Amino acid sequence: MVKTNFNKETDNLIIKLVKKWEHHPKHYAKIHEVIPEYTSKQIRQRWKDKLNPKLCHDCLNEAEKKFVIRWVNNRKTPEIRWSELVSALQNKFGRLHSENKPKNFWYSEYRKSRSKNNVITQNDDKNEDISPLDILVQEAIKFNFFNE
Repeated sequence: MVKTNFNKETDNLIIKLVKKWEHHPKHYAKIHEVIPEYTSKQIRQRWKDKLNPKLCHDCLNEAEKKFVIRWVNNRKTPEIRWSELVSALQNKFGRLHSENKPKNFWYSEYRKSRSKNNVITQNDDKNEDISPLDILVQEAIKFNFFNE
């Protein structure tokens, strides 16, 4: 399959077809039949990240950023379920963000904290078990990020 960029015409068609078939159990597969140059997965991702009219395209505000850090910190598993975080954000703040928005924020903050302070050095054996979450929480505490 040749990679094709989405365009306004295709976006409008996806919006129209999602509205038409949203209650069909395999509506992205049906849309793929109409627009075969995109896989159903690509169509689904385009809808979830860009086209859903319920999405808030604004940046995360400070309260939402703090919420993301707290939410991830309260999860004691290495796997972060971004869809659950998006639902929690929507319930708390009334704005629906794509899964990529809090995920990108989280990893951006993590990378900044690692590069800025070199919390873990490559030769420091005692820090091998420190997770990205631990580093970000350390930095948040260090700079009073949780104080309101």
